[in-house]
Amino acid sequence: MTPPGFRFILAAGMGLVASVSFADYDSALEAYLRQDYIQAATQFDRFVTDHASDSRGVSAIYYASLCRLKLDQPRPAAERLRSILGESQSPAAISPSMVRLALGAACRMMLDDTQAVKWIESAWLSAENTFERAAARRMLKPLSPRLSP
Repeated sequence: MTPPGFRFILAAGMGLVASVSFADYDSALEAYLRQDYIQAATQFDRFVTDHASDSRGVSAIYYASLCRLKLDQPRPAAERLRSILGESQSPAAISPSMVRLALGAACRMMLDDTQAVKWIESAWLSAENTFERAAARRMLKPLSPRLSP
């Protein structure tokens, strides 16, 4: 029986190799979904530190930043979000538009509506799908009343 927390993968020419299943990420995501933002932020940060080369690192930073926004900590959230904005996009990564929306929210929390509008407009213009465009429009509407519906 495979011990909990481990899975076995077949590495080319090396036989079976034990690798950590990174239950940290799943546990952090569960805490986020339970709205336990302190626990989730801590676990996402630990995941990024412990598994720096994992493809879910960008997503972990994004969710840790969202936790910080929920905990009314916009400045550290904005710093982390800026750090992932230029990261290469793997299948597990968050779209740049969603990162820009979160940056817009952080700027609004810091009472910098000018920067908030810039980030949200940038998200709107770079939206990859209708969900992202609708989210940007919803965030931008109170800041820019002339925006068309």
